[in-house]
Amino acid sequence: MDVPNELVEAKKFFNEMRQLAKMEKSDAYLIAEIWQLDPSWVQGDQFDSLMNYALGRDILLNFVKGSINGEGTLANLSRYFGTYGENVTAMGFNLVSSHDTGRILTDLGGGNFGDSPNSKEVERLKLLSTLLYTMLGAPVIFQGDERGILGEKEFYDAHSYPIQWGITDESLISHYTKLAQLRQELPVLTSSIIRIYAGKGHLLAFFRGEAGKGELLVMANIWY
Repeated sequence: MDVPNELVEAKKFFNEMRQLAKMEKSDAYLIAEIWQLDPSWVQGDQFDSLMNYALGRDILLNFVKGSINGEGTLANLSRYFGTYGENVTAMGFNLVSSHDTGRILTDLGGGNFGDSPNSKEVERLKLLSTLLYTMLGAPVIFQGDERGILGEKEFYDAHSYPIQWGITDESLISHYTKLAQLRQELPVLTSSIIRIYAGKGHLLAFFRGEAGKGELLVMANIWY
């Protein structure tokens, strides 16, 4: 649902809409385009998840860019998971880029539409996508990011130009394919359990899964 917070008497309307939608299809997945951390929309009476820029951009992207260190990212993740219930984070609509933002590679310093990013920015994208795919919730990608498309968010939306199917970073395609395979092969990556473990300097680490029952340790190092 596009920008529900900009509507008049929004919460009353979406409360009724949720009841009708769930009556028609009990497992309907209702998502609101709310960019900021705001639990008031996911109390079980309106939406199931928000477009999770608060996780994807405010936390993960800023960590990989080096804008926030491991300690700050650890604190932000703790705040995020403390704000929402497990029922919300486990079905999070997690994204970093969309038609409303720049392309991830551009945001990471890889250049603009038509440029050729260097290997450093491509590796940063691989790291960021790995974090996205190993977090609670559903990883969502903007078509073309998995190919290494560039573009700023601007008036003409250059980042949404027709995908250049003949220009592809095959290492990125293989990387995203492997991430999807891992989510299918490792049950812990689709569980609702996460344990934030450590954050220091360039490092961030967390566990997925239940302790003593096949945990997976995810570690990220943004030092290149």
